[in-house]
Amino acid sequence: MICPSCHTEQHSNKFCNTCGENLQTVQQAQSKDRENTQENNERIEQKTTNLVNKQKKKEKNKPPIQFTWNLDNVTLAKGVGIPVGSLVVFVLLSAILAPLLNGSRVIKDYIFLFFTSTLQLGEQVAISLLSTMKLTMFDVLLAMHGGTMKGTVWEDGGRDPLTEFTFQFPVILAIIATITLLAVAFYFLKRFIKATPMQKLAIVGISALIYSFVLILVLQIMKPTYVSNEHALEVSFSGFGVLVKAFLIVCMAGLIGFGPWKLKDSEKGKWFTVLQPLKTFFITLLFLEAFICILMIVTWLFTNPATLMAQPISSPGTMWFIYRNDPLFYLLLPNIVLAEQLYAIGGTWQITTPLLGELIQVSNPFSINILTGSNAIGMENAASWTDGVNSARFVWHPFALLIAFIYAATKLPQNVPVMTKVYHGVGVAAVVTLLANWLTISFKNRSTEGIAGFNAFQVFLCAAIVIGLVYVAYVYLPNVISKKRVGEET
Repeated sequence: MICPSCHTEQHSNKFCNTCGENLQTVQQAQSKDRENTQENNERIEQKTTNLVNKQKKKEKNKPPIQFTWNLDNVTLAKGVGIPVGSLVVFVLLSAILAPLLNGSRVIKDYIFLFFTSTLQLGEQVAISLLSTMKLTMFDVLLAMHGGTMKGTVWEDGGRDPLTEFTFQFPVILAIIATITLLAVAFYFLKRFIKATPMQKLAIVGISALIYSFVLILVLQIMKPTYVSNEHALEVSFSGFGVLVKAFLIVCMAGLIGFGPWKLKDSEKGKWFTVLQPLKTFFITLLFLEAFICILMIVTWLFTNPATLMAQPISSPGTMWFIYRNDPLFYLLLPNIVLAEQLYAIGGTWQITTPLLGELIQVSNPFSINILTGSNAIGMENAASWTDGVNSARFVWHPFALLIAFIYAATKLPQNVPVMTKVYHGVGVAAVVTLLANWLTISFKNRSTEGIAGFNAFQVFLCAAIVIGLVYVAYVYLPNVISKKRVGEET
């Protein structure tokens, strides 16, 4: 060791050979210093480990998305005012459309059929009420938001109503138009305010909530009552149903028009980027469906009317031939095309009560699927009837719509992580399920209830399976083709 006094090197001596310094005392002091240093290092290491563990626990318990926003009053007022103000435009639009659609033959025929066949009121009661009824702003606004109508029919002087019913007949084009106009409102809104994605999300949610409650108030004020000499019809609506659907419509419009949904400076907002591919998918599918719809009309135009009218049920071609000069039929045509789209991907269209079956000339409940065919319940000569209906499975447009759906699915990003693909598939299936719900006609009265449409869960599964098959084909087909080419070259 080195003597601390004279700095000469010593070899295992108790005292320095040069200056006589006690080296044993120095060694003990150095040993104690080393022990203290080691203890301090261990203490520091323990504290560091505790801090790291505490930070990890904090991060683990931290929610994945921090819904924090700082919106000033002016930005919030602009953000909420423009979408909610769109409701004023919709009220004015309904005031214009209602008188124009009052002369529709489709409306008169099917209201009469609904009163006589579904409500079973009798022709005289139906004629009496129909003579006083007209399309109102209430009806147009309710249709634009996919609302459910409630009604009570009273006989003059009677204490008990003749019948009470709940009926939903969605006009999907009106819903799409509402979403589109609101999306345009959100698109122009983002030009007037600067907001982060989280702030945009807050604005969309608050707007949707306020819009829904204001709409319910407007509909409550507009509720009509039709009174004839002997009967009266009171009309209302399902408040909760309108609230939920209006909220969803505004949220969908905000997600479409208020983008892009990206957080460049944060890893926590990447799930927003899932929305853009879904937007591409549905816009692609919508344009293809519009093109196929035009081809369907052209096909019907050149088809022999006797062939169209020979169907065992009221087919889309039959309805077109009867109502081809009625503008309202073309407003209902998207319902037919989109229902064919859900049928094309494997959804089962069904009627669960004969009261709704009468609307399409069917006296019994039945179902039809593109894979398994039709199934009639309790019908005489069911075998021959189902054979006639099954022939409709092999018309060209369901298969064209299936190809359109698959093509739109190929527009989803493929070279992405598996979980991102799952998000895309679930997103498509969820929107298709919502569409299935909106396309379903529902009816309920005192004695029975039923639907004419699709089972939403079954449609969800079918859409998910088709998307999954597209993903699998995209992954494995190129490998199979490549191996085949290599084998041929060899």
